[in-house]
Amino acid sequence: MEYQVVDFDDTVSDIFESGPKKILKSISDIVQYRAFNEPDKVAFTYLFDGVDNTLSWTYIDLQNAIAHVALVLNENINKGDRVLLLFEPGLHFIAAYLATISSGAIAVPCHPPMGNVQIKRLINMIQDCRPSLLLHSTVIAQTAPHLKQLATINNNHPMKLKLIDIPDDLENIDWRPAKLRLDDLAMLQYTSGSTGDPKGVMVTQDNLVRNCEAIYNWLGEYEKRKGCIWLPPYHDMGLLGGIMQPLYAGFPLVFMSPMHFIQSPLRWLKAISDHRLTTTGAPNFAFQLCIDDISDKDLSDADLDLSCIREIFCGSEPINPKTVSLFLKRFKKYGLSSTAINPCYGLAETTLFIAGKKSNTNVKIEKFSSNKLDQGIAVKSNLKNSESRSIVSCGLTGYGLSVQIVDTEMRAPIAAGRVGEIWVSGGSVTKGYWEKNELTKIAFNNNLPAMQGLYYRTGDLGFLHNNELFVTGRSKEVVIIRGRNLYPQDIERCLLASSQLLEKSIAAAFSVEGEGTEKLIVVIALKSDINLEEREQLKLKISAAVATGFNVTPDYIHIGPRKTVPRTTSGKIQRRACRDLFLKNKLLMFTADRDKK
Repeated sequence: MEYQVVDFDDTVSDIFESGPKKILKSISDIVQYRAFNEPDKVAFTYLFDGVDNTLSWTYIDLQNAIAHVALVLNENINKGDRVLLLFEPGLHFIAAYLATISSGAIAVPCHPPMGNVQIKRLINMIQDCRPSLLLHSTVIAQTAPHLKQLATINNNHPMKLKLIDIPDDLENIDWRPAKLRLDDLAMLQYTSGSTGDPKGVMVTQDNLVRNCEAIYNWLGEYEKRKGCIWLPPYHDMGLLGGIMQPLYAGFPLVFMSPMHFIQSPLRWLKAISDHRLTTTGAPNFAFQLCIDDISDKDLSDADLDLSCIREIFCGSEPINPKTVSLFLKRFKKYGLSSTAINPCYGLAETTLFIAGKKSNTNVKIEKFSSNKLDQGIAVKSNLKNSESRSIVSCGLTGYGLSVQIVDTEMRAPIAAGRVGEIWVSGGSVTKGYWEKNELTKIAFNNNLPAMQGLYYRTGDLGFLHNNELFVTGRSKEVVIIRGRNLYPQDIERCLLASSQLLEKSIAAAFSVEGEGTEKLIVVIALKSDINLEEREQLKLKISAAVATGFNVTPDYIHIGPRKTVPRTTSGKIQRRACRDLFLKNKLLMFTADRDKK
């Protein structure tokens, strides 16, 4: 979609009546354009109960809601101030987010904290970005009594709290966004999972539009597109792919809370069928839930018709080829097209999208020799499963982006078919991490021979085959469970604090590939022996602590003697070596455990 940059020096009506039909400068410009040209067209419909209790906003409703929040912002912030957004999923969050990025402030979306670990993470975020203002909803005020204490965390940077309650019937409000530059920061997208060292990805106004443009060119344009999303709006896939993209491209969105999906995955498919939705997306685990948790009887009773779906993007976590195949096979008889699933690849550091399969094409699942992949070479194979590895293609590089596979020791691109680290350059690549100059320099400011521009090092491994991107793994140790990035250090600290028996013990947390999503594995090296019954009780405590802290239960907990967890000579935990021992069934065990086994 081509836009022309214009300034709003004239009145909005003068520009829209005599100027170009489409305008690129910021998301707020696009809101104004749509409110002027399509005021009565539905922009967003929220399913309060995940089924049929709905509230819709037209584009003029959206603009008036944004203006309502902007009046509060303009009285309490200066340009460049950080504004923390604490809202449950819904229309009020969208209005608060758009008002913030349109007012010259920097939005900091945050998941409402549940449990001590998430509260600690929120506190660390506040200490990191020092927001001047916290906007919140009535629901958050009722469910989070600790809000007032948050305002006193940074004594040198006091934070105001403001309740946002948008009336159902808003009269037209005269509103103009702030004068913005393309390189102005729009938001800090905090990478999920880490509590000890939060990293706020600095997303500019230009990054938002350029990434929307890349997604638009990836999916293409057609009439009667209607979107659907249930992902949390606080992170890149739910916010930028789920909410901002429909606004940019001008198609309506029907959405629900993540909890409504988790409680009943059928609600997602039912919403698609009932509302005749064409575009949706989710991480791999959601597809597996639909396979495992929806009975044939429930599907029959639901009277599903999925023939309306043209694209279901699948990303945010490793894509399991078995899950993709099973999903397409199971829902084929309900009208699902064989071309519907669109595997894609992206990161918060690139705003969101990097690469994806083109619409109306079949998913490519290719087999490669496992031995050759271990050697860093991608060679197609027809060998049996134990000697080959199936990998889902993530398609072609997005519009305006450059992807290079790099030998990190030589710091140079390598040939197609060789495995290396994935580096990305282009308009969607963000400015770096908030006030972390050294980390930003290492990750974002990378040159390549004969290549223009700076490249971001993703930390992911992959290769190019027939110009398509195949992701093989991660060089970093982040654990991705159900689309959430969990840092092993955080999990290890949490579980070691769960019992006095674990004092001075060593723990390693990592993930392994599972059915539909990655599985969380925890390995512990005890400082001294305890009996079998005590170890079983200790596993229950560890499981409860991790579940409380991260809303994830370990799939397997191994407790062994002192040297069970490998470490370097300097004492650093070797998680990858520990994972290899686990996969080879070579972890050290207590005698009683060996006898039991």
